Parts: sequence; C-alpha cells; structure tokens
Amino acid sequence: MASGLDIWITKPEAACRMDTRTWRVTIYDTHGNVLQFAGILYADVKADYAHTTLSVPPGRYVVQGKFPGLRTDRAIATVGNGEVVGVLLFVSTRGPVSPPSCEIMIDEVFGVRRNSGASPEEIVVKGPAFGCQEIVVTIRCGNHDFRQTTSVAGDGAWRTSIRAPQCLCDRPLSVTAECAHDPNCRTTLDVPKLECRGAPEPVVH
Repeated sequence: MASGLDIWITKPEAACRMDTRTWRVTIYDTHGNVLQFAGILYADVKADYAHTTLSVPPGRYVVQGKFPGLRTDRAIATVGNGEVVGVLLFVSTRGPVSPPSCEIMIDEVFGVRRNSGASPEEIVVKGPAFGCQEIVVTIRCGNHDFRQTTSVAGDGAWRTSIRAPQCLCDRPLSVTAECAHDPNCRTTLDVPKLECRGAPEPVVH
C-alpha cells in the first residue's frame, strides 16, 4: 500500500462543512521547498470539490490550499510507510497569509467538436478569479495566437469560448489568462494534450 495524503478543505470559517469549489494545493518539505517526487512537482495541484488524495513518500510535510482571494491555514502532516494520513485545511477569512489583491486561476480547458475531425470548433477555458472584472484569454498553438476578452461574474467565475482553427485535438497548447486592467495579474497553463468533447445535444421543449 502506497503512503499518501488525503486532503480536504473546509468552507470559510466553517470547520465542520466541506467546500465544493476547485482549490489548488501545494505540499512543502520541512525546508520550505515545494515537494518534488517521482517527477511530480506538488505545486498548485488541482483539488476538485476541495478534495484530493496524493501519493507521497514517508516523511513530514506542510500543506496549504489556495483559491482566488482565499488561503487555508498551513497544516503539518507526518506520513508513515504505507500510511494514508487525512489532512483537514481550515479556511479563515482573516487568513494567516494575505492573498494578493488580484488572482486568476484556470480550472478547465477543452475543445468542442461536432464531427470526428481533428480540429475543435471552439475551445472552452474557464476558472475563478478575484479582484478582476475583465480577463484577456490567449490561446497559443505553435506560432498562432487567439485572443478574447471575457467578463468575470459576480461569484468570481469566468468562462470563454474561442475559435482557434490551428489548434488540434490531442495536441499541446498554452493558455494565458490576464487581468485586462492589471498585466501583473496573470496565469499560464500548458496543456500537453487538448481533450475534445462532442457538442451537447440541443434541448427540445
């Protein structure tokens, strides 16, 4: 049995209730360095529905989660050989670590196609943001750039669909999301293999 960490994140200021958003989790070693093991860098690991289970070697670790505008407390966990240790990360709105005034994350990137061709009709990019009202999203495939501006909803969610004919399913691309009014607030996600999905069937009433 492999050793690991079973990580859960609470709702802000609610120690008995689990959050449902997609967080990012980082694991540090005892020297304050981001853990790197078996070719994996445990930085900003996606935690869907505020939960993730990660395989780690036996040792002692510092764990912290982040969401745009929020940070969890830091938790210390000691993992024995063949042991999976539960970690509950509490979210205080006053937080021990002040989050930046603007923060953007990319949660999902996928192509939408209506036939069996190699090129998607559009590419969907979405995620949460904090401290920004408009985001400029740029998709890069090889030497081709495709750009579109989208608005951030009141709950911090944003989503855009971009036509990028040079991008292909199952091929790499890069996505950058930048706050339109703050070029220092940005994030980039390298997608090694674009997942393409069929278009949803129209709803008939």
